[in-house]
Amino acid sequence: MMITHRITHALRADKIFVLENGRIVASGRHADLLEQKGLYATLWQQSHRANNDFAELAHS
Repeated sequence: MMITHRITHALRADKIFVLENGRIVASGRHADLLEQKGLYATLWQQSHRANNDFAELAHS
């Protein structure tokens, strides 16, 4: 069992539970949650966008 706020750490999990306001709003594997295009997919996209923006700043 793992609880994390870092979405990249969730990739290691066999099953991911997505909580919103204390309630489970989705569960499944990483790829399945991305296909659902819900909160998990939104958070994943935001995380990668922030990482890419940071990488660009570091290399400029």
